[in-house]
Amino acid sequence: MDEVVTVKAVTANVTMNGEPGVHVVAAEGADTDSAVPEAMRPSSQPSHLSSQPLLVARHIDASFTDRAAHRGLFSRGRRRQVLFDVSAEVRAGECLAVIGESGSGKTTLTRIMLGLMATDGGEIAYRGNAVARGSAGMRALRAESSIVFQDPYSSLDPRWTVERSVSEPLWLRRRALGYAFDEVGAKTVQALARVGLDPREFLNRYPCDLSGGQAQRVAIARAIVNEPKVILADEPMSAIDVAARVRILETLQSILHGGGVADGAAVDAGAGRLAAGSDDGNACRTRVVVKPENAVAAVAGNGRGGEDDGSREVRATAERPALIIVSHDLGVVRHIADRILVLHNGRVEESGTTVQVLGSPQSDYTRRLIAAASL
Repeated sequence: MDEVVTVKAVTANVTMNGEPGVHVVAAEGADTDSAVPEAMRPSSQPSHLSSQPLLVARHIDASFTDRAAHRGLFSRGRRRQVLFDVSAEVRAGECLAVIGESGSGKTTLTRIMLGLMATDGGEIAYRGNAVARGSAGMRALRAESSIVFQDPYSSLDPRWTVERSVSEPLWLRRRALGYAFDEVGAKTVQALARVGLDPREFLNRYPCDLSGGQAQRVAIARAIVNEPKVILADEPMSAIDVAARVRILETLQSILHGGGVADGAAVDAGAGRLAAGSDDGNACRTRVVVKPENAVAAVAGNGRGGEDDGSREVRATAERPALIIVSHDLGVVRHIADRILVLHNGRVEESGTTVQVLGSPQSDYTRRLIAAASL
């Protein structure tokens, strides 16, 4: 059995873009300020997102057959257009929120952006490559994207344990990802720890044994286990209570920042092994088990060394996933989104940064949405 070297860790909270929640680990007795990589230290300048969009939708038109007007076996139903010349884009490390009333085309647009639905017109590009049926862009997008659905219980197989559900994406693409059999288990453990669930407690549970918030965090763990580049969260908090929403929000923010929720399990950051127990008897506090020489490197660059601060910052931004969130909750949008796209009856009503759209809305429709959310 491999020997796990345990070093009692000291965590330091680091604020990025005004948002707390990045935990930096150093050996006990070390200076936590010096342990914080330069790229993760607070700065008066906003962090730079990737200059090039990761996923782009241009001039999208979409329509569906109107079932209410469909008459007879051989008659052709009328088409009802649901999207009109809609364009959107998202960058690595960025959160794009798509908001609007029910039926405005939010889910249709985001499904089209992930290549899950066809369009009548327009184009989708991923990493600069056109996304079309059978294309290299489509294959890359399918391999590097994931979805968090609204209802976690309907998206989790009730016959499967948490371990099997979370690890399924890895087993499906294990050879393509180059993982050994034992690495699949380690990645599953790490994914659960990142969303704040103790693997020792949750690996063998079934969906019926989970609360709504726990089930949704399991669904998020499954979505991030293979380290996707694009994540779609379609109303991820509408089916859970307020307390659980706060926890899910923290989880999504940590994913955007490239970190994890630091409670629930002790994980070997160097080897990805689960370490049992806590020497202080407090099971709700995380003790990250790391090799002393890798205590900072494991957090700063996943064990990579020899990088200057500038290259580390560029690489860290490029490795963060892009998050597209569909939500009616403007409070959630305000806290997590970098940019907002407002849809109304299938058309773009307004778009811009979160501060611009929610702070100084230009559209009457957007102002009505904000007023309704504040009631």
